Amino acid sequence: MRLSVKTIVSCTLVLAFLAAGAMANDLAFEEREPDGFRGIAWGAPVYEVEGLEFSKEGTAALRELYTRTNKQAAAQVTVYSRPDDQLKIGEATVTRIYYYFYKDLFYGATAYFAGKDNYNKLLAACRKKFGEPALMENDRAEWKGKQASVLLLPTGVLSIDSEEIKEQMEEPEGF
Repeated sequence: MRLSVKTIVSCTLVLAFLAAGAMANDLAFEEREPDGFRGIAWGAPVYEVEGLEFSKEGTAALRELYTRTNKQAAAQVTVYSRPDDQLKIGEATVTRIYYYFYKDLFYGATAYFAGKDNYNKLLAACRKKFGEPALMENDRAEWKGKQASVLLLPTGVLSIDSEEIKEQMEEPEGF
């Protein structure tokens, strides 16, 4: 079977277009990575952020989680909320938002929500803002770049974190 030059060129162009599209999608998040959340830049000192209220409950829950996973960084993490926070992200309604600080520097936020409808609205908002997720498995959507990561779980969690500060939280050798 002989293929014409026109057919070969057409197939090559289609494959190149598809490959370029896949590469553009990979780059899309890195080009749109969040540099913080709701006006708080990654690494912002806690004392510079207005409207925060220490969350004893959130801090205790996070420290409990980190203790169960043997994360020594837990003792240096504090959790805050903003009592006047708008509990909307895109069209979705969230029940609460926690802001996380490691050594008093902002490194992440978690929004909690209920229901498939809010999950779908958050997924749409994240796709609009960050592009297609790098990983989409069992309704777990994940975007990951050099500066930030975003994780959306159908269990009611949207987490946005600074990758740079999370790396600082990694355990040193010997732990």
